[in-house]
Amino acid sequence: VVVAAAAAGNNNLNFRQTWKARLMSKKKKKSLFSEKTQQQTVETTSTNESSSSSSSSFSTRGLLAGKFKALDLFRFPPAKKAKKYAPFVLPVTATQLGKISGWITMSHVVSSSLGTVAMAANQVVLSLFWCFAPISDSLSLTAQSIITTIFETNRSSSTANNKAQAARRAEALNKSVRNFFQAGILLGVILGAGIFLIPFASHWFTKDPAVIALVHSMVPILFIYFCVNSIFTAGEGLLLGQKDLSFIGRSYATFFFVVPYFMLRVKRAALSGGANNNIQLSSVWLVFTAYQYTRTALFVGRALFLQRRTELEAKQEQ
Repeated sequence: VVVAAAAAGNNNLNFRQTWKARLMSKKKKKSLFSEKTQQQTVETTSTNESSSSSSSSFSTRGLLAGKFKALDLFRFPPAKKAKKYAPFVLPVTATQLGKISGWITMSHVVSSSLGTVAMAANQVVLSLFWCFAPISDSLSLTAQSIITTIFETNRSSSTANNKAQAARRAEALNKSVRNFFQAGILLGVILGAGIFLIPFASHWFTKDPAVIALVHSMVPILFIYFCVNSIFTAGEGLLLGQKDLSFIGRSYATFFFVVPYFMLRVKRAALSGGANNNIQLSSVWLVFTAYQYTRTALFVGRALFLQRRTELEAKQEQ
């Protein structure tokens, strides 16, 4: 019994010793693992801090944090960067000036020669106009984003595989041009129908019966204008997507002088008086509508010309 008890006690002691040894080894492993984890966390944190300090693009203060100062607005850019933007300066500037010249001249003619009722009616018409115009502008923005990607695909390639891709690019451009013009026609029909809702909304802008009557008289002219406005924006977007900036710039540089010239002729006719003087607000908008149809014909014709040239180039490469 004594021997058995001693043996049992010895085994129990050995079991306790081995269990304690296992617990100590586990604690050592856990402590080593925690030390390694803490070290890795510190290294990761330091790496993130160094990367965030070296790259301000990930800063919550913005992309220009540490890269831009107020004095930089008064400094000329480096010559290399300026050369990249130089081809866009004149065409974009001429385009913007050509667009705003017509609106400024229209407001001047109406306010200086047609009276207060025409001024009020023109303000209502412009407010309604800018409710419809951005819908057509979305077609231009979509064309710019899609056509640019197609147009820049393998343009300067000469291998057989790339020649086949050039043919597919020409076909994709052809389909895109056709689809955008079809969308422009459909959107023109929708906007043209929407113009006839103006008589139901004009009383929200004014209670003057004379102003309301003059606004209602402008509905046919606005209908004629918006029937082609979406086609025009589609053509403009197609030209911008193909980077035909020189043609657009020259066109609007011409419109910068031509549109105000005809607008001011309306003013002179209105101020000249006479028994047969029938100059009204519609006279100004007829000039603007003629300008709209002129630039629509120019831009659509130019877009079709570029498409035809692209197809011929693809055939020559094959």
